[in-house]
Amino acid sequence: MITGRPYETLRRAMILADIDQRYLGDKIGRSRRYVSQRLNGHAEWSQGDMYKILALLQLSPKYMYIYFPERGETA
Repeated sequence: MITGRPYETLRRAMILADIDQRYLGDKIGRSRRYVSQRLNGHAEWSQGDMYKILALLQLSPKYMYIYFPERGETA
């Protein structure tokens, strides 16, 4: 069952870190459109981008499955 928008936990972590889509894109070398498409579940994140985002948000890679669940779905 999906609750909320895709990647809801990642979105909350971005808000807590005061990071918007444009800033995130700049930091990982991608466009705001690229980030938006992935946050909305229209395309898959690359593994490299997931690691960069976790590092930027100062989150442990061992929790990648929480921030990047399959198809962005939060149970």
